[in-house]
Amino acid sequence: MVIAVAVRYFVSVMLIIMLLQLYQPLLYKQAYADSPSFVRQEIKDSIADWQLWKGSLHSFNVTTHDGKSVSLDMANNLSECKSKGQFISPDIESISYKSDGKTLDGTIWLTAPFIEPPVNDTVDNYQEALQIDMRDDNISLENYTIIKTGEIGIFDLHIDNFMLSGSPAHKVVYNESDNRIEKLSIWTIHNNKVYDITFSALYSKYSKYYPIIQNMINSFIINDLRSNSSLINQSSQSMRTYQDSDFKINYPSNWRILQSHSNEGRSVTLKSPFEDSQTNEPSWHETTFTMAVDLNSIYDAGTDYRIIYSRMPYGQWTGNWTRQMEEVSAYDKPGFVEESSNTSLFDKRMPYRIPFSFNLESANSPEQYKVVFYVADHFVLGHHFCRLVDTTNWVIAPPPNFVMSTSPNSVELRPGEEKSILVEINGITNLQSEASLSVDNARKDLSTTFIPNRTSIPSSSSGTSTLRIKLFDNTPVSTPTAVILPIKANISFPTAITNRGGDTFTNNRSIILPESSNFTLTIMPHYNWNEQLNSFVNSTITPVSGLWTFVAGVGAVVVPVIIQLYRKKQKHDEAKITSSQKEKNDKPKS
Repeated sequence: MVIAVAVRYFVSVMLIIMLLQLYQPLLYKQAYADSPSFVRQEIKDSIADWQLWKGSLHSFNVTTHDGKSVSLDMANNLSECKSKGQFISPDIESISYKSDGKTLDGTIWLTAPFIEPPVNDTVDNYQEALQIDMRDDNISLENYTIIKTGEIGIFDLHIDNFMLSGSPAHKVVYNESDNRIEKLSIWTIHNNKVYDITFSALYSKYSKYYPIIQNMINSFIINDLRSNSSLINQSSQSMRTYQDSDFKINYPSNWRILQSHSNEGRSVTLKSPFEDSQTNEPSWHETTFTMAVDLNSIYDAGTDYRIIYSRMPYGQWTGNWTRQMEEVSAYDKPGFVEESSNTSLFDKRMPYRIPFSFNLESANSPEQYKVVFYVADHFVLGHHFCRLVDTTNWVIAPPPNFVMSTSPNSVELRPGEEKSILVEINGITNLQSEASLSVDNARKDLSTTFIPNRTSIPSSSSGTSTLRIKLFDNTPVSTPTAVILPIKANISFPTAITNRGGDTFTNNRSIILPESSNFTLTIMPHYNWNEQLNSFVNSTITPVSGLWTFVAGVGAVVVPVIIQLYRKKQKHDEAKITSSQKEKNDKPKS
């Protein structure tokens, strides 16, 4: 007995092991199945369709190639990001992509060869300015000089005597901020009011601006001293005059005026323009290229992976191209999965081609996914920060498949008749689309109308429309004629791209996928007399006959029931009469 149980146990274990060995390849294949493979696809993109990516930002801190941080105002519109009416960089002309089931390969094809931006920046990170401070104060020039020297913090200054608007003044030149900034200060006292003028400039540019500042200071006039006409300088065409209740001064026409007030007094500041605001070339420039992958998930919110080529990873210039693969969170936070430096971005012989690759197995070999490509061009032009983006539409992997059908698939039509055909387009894709329907109708005696002529095709579903076909009554037809009507559908996909951060970009060019289906229409001649009679019988008499047949059938069932009920009622009435008569006869006579 024990031996038999042991044998059965051994046989059961061996059977389980054999089954596991048989199913192991199937399990392995299921767990490590490849994504769908497909041949090379190519999609065209609109030309010169850059968009200004500003968002809610009003300023942006740029790190220059030498490591300095510069705060810049964001460009207000796209025209501020063009040089002589043209965009700075080439944009996307087309994209291509293919997959062998393990790797997704994509390529951005540019409209022109890409040239790496120069690393020598000309960003002007300091704005030269002349500031005039005024406040009421019953103080002597000498005592104010002591206070001013204390504010400067340099007590071995060489102070010169000066005449400002005909009043005695003191003048000093000094450096601050580790000798990076050079300043000129002049102050005077007139009618118990302090006039304190300070010019500040980069040390390297002080001598360049000094002649301009000298002319401005020579034109400075305190209002109640204007009688001294020898101090008044007439403004040239390139100069303007600022004047208020206290003073007047000439200044270059391209300088800005800022005013401020405080408890101590008020200030008027004349600011020079940034030098790079006058140029037509970017003073700082960097470009990034990106391929983003969006997996087909239940809670879909945007890209899941990004492959980025950049010379400034983490916002710091490295001097080399870096390839980064980011895994993106639901709130657009990147997690760096892979990174490689000294990446050769493109083949020098083909500078208009930017190749990408993505290991699909790292994303567990998705069966369906979407891909979007975009170029982000970052540069400083006119001392405004421009962030331009050129993005493609979503491309679908595997490539979308649509099946168009009609119900019925063929009809007969005679002159004067109109019939309706249901047209259905079934989309085997995970992206919503829209179909524009039309018929290649070469016949002038045939009217074709779609209601509606554009139908929406939901994700992995179908869209429908009704095709009405009418043959004009005066169409001469002698014999039955078969006509093939090609029904065409131009299927387009959404042009709006929204990332997980909520930024939305629009591509001006929609991807169009043409589909067609042939519908057979047999044009019949007018009815002859016999056909008209048969048609009348079929359409009028036959339905009436059918109605009478139905009524007769119902009558055959109902009438016997009615007769039986009538007979029962009759017998009941007769019995009642007989009983009444008998009672009458049995009643004694008086």
